[in-house]
Amino acid sequence: MLKMTIGSFKGLSSLQELYIHDNKLVELEPGVFQGLSSLTLLNIEDNQIQDLKPGIFKPLKSVMKLYLASNNLPNLQPGPLKDLTSVSAQIGASFY
Repeated sequence: MLKMTIGSFKGLSSLQELYIHDNKLVELEPGVFQGLSSLTLLNIEDNQIQDLKPGIFKPLKSVMKLYLASNNLPNLQPGPLKDLTSVSAQIGASFY
């Protein structure tokens, strides 16, 4: 799996935890998390994500835990993370 696109999680508004770790993801398309209004945990560790676009996490108002470790995010900026107002200190990123 290389890319997740808009509509990947359509109809899953009650989903609370999403584990898409270790899937060789390179890109998360903006809007991919639309409709996941109940999500409290997102694990996207151990992929090959190289960039997080601003607004990527905007639909995730309920997320409290975000796991990013073991991705290729050498220039992780705070922009994509600013929409995660409820996130605890569970954010980790590996820099290669």
